[in-house]
Amino acid sequence: WYSSAASDVYKRQAEARAEVSEVRWALSIGPENDAYDARLGALTLQASPGALLEGEAQGTLNGVAMHAYAQLPGLRGLAETSAPIPVKLAMQTRDDLLLIDALLRRQPDGRHKGHIAISGEQASQANTRLSALVSPLADFAIDSKFVISEYRLYLPDLSVSIGSRSLSGELDIRYLNPAFQLVAHFKSPFVQTDDLVSFTNEWRESREAIRSPGDKQVQAPDTGQGFMALFTRAVDDIVSSNRLDIRVEVDELWAGSSLLGETLVVAQADGDDFSIDPVKMVTPDGTVEARYLGRREATGYEVDLDIYIPGLEFGGLLRLLDSNSEVDGRLYLDTHLRSRYSDGASLTQHLNGKLDMMVIPENVPADFLDLWASN
Repeated sequence: WYSSAASDVYKRQAEARAEVSEVRWALSIGPENDAYDARLGALTLQASPGALLEGEAQGTLNGVAMHAYAQLPGLRGLAETSAPIPVKLAMQTRDDLLLIDALLRRQPDGRHKGHIAISGEQASQANTRLSALVSPLADFAIDSKFVISEYRLYLPDLSVSIGSRSLSGELDIRYLNPAFQLVAHFKSPFVQTDDLVSFTNEWRESREAIRSPGDKQVQAPDTGQGFMALFTRAVDDIVSSNRLDIRVEVDELWAGSSLLGETLVVAQADGDDFSIDPVKMVTPDGTVEARYLGRREATGYEVDLDIYIPGLEFGGLLRLLDSNSEVDGRLYLDTHLRSRYSDGASLTQHLNGKLDMMVIPENVPADFLDLWASN
């Protein structure tokens, strides 16, 4: 504890500083065997009258090494119920930065309203000065007003930006004892798949790491995994124990300089049931529709997959893979496939159903026709 007083009694100042180190606890979110393991290596708090309350911490969460910084109003600001409450939280793993800026206002009816901005980017250096970060960070941003009541969090004008593209919509989270219900609707006039490549690659790598419990590097306390590993784990926990309804509409979905078309995806989850129904893409060359239904059972999984293509000119899609391709033609496809398989088994080992396909090729090279005929 440090204190000092100026000669003028009306300008008294005091500073409080506290340090904590080597603390470990389990965050029991969800089933006990899925609890999150948090280890606090060091925590520093600092406060003074008329100034902000600041805290800085280092530690690990589920083996992911983290450095965090938080900024809140002073004790007087927190006590004034009519004043807005600004909150800043910045975090860094080895490779990633995450920044949360929020402004919270208490309402006379007991609700809380405000604005929140969440953004992130890859870290350019190992020890970033977190207190100096300014929203938004470069790689992605989530921005919205919000309303919090006793059993509901509502974000009415949610905006999600990845790279140079954005989605807008709303998010509604309600607590329906004993689970949560999450409803999210998004719409975008334009989405570029190239902006999603780095995120999907990092997501896949995180899932592969989670599914490899025998890998000592994954379980090491100072692993190089970043926020995507924690986010992937959180998504799994949310989907497995709550109700979700997510709808995404894109007017124009592009892959590089090629227009894929208008796209609609609706995903729903409720406990052990999960569905993506429908997936519909209306391209300049035809329509693709699909439906996926999955259910987790006591001994494994049951999956249904339907794909319907009533006549797709596939030449343009082939040229996405090979710009020099001159192959054209039409594809007709109608499938209904089902699989029931146990934990640890492959989905394709127990696959059965119907597959009707007709291909009418055009401008196909002779060597390609030879390969087609032999198979």
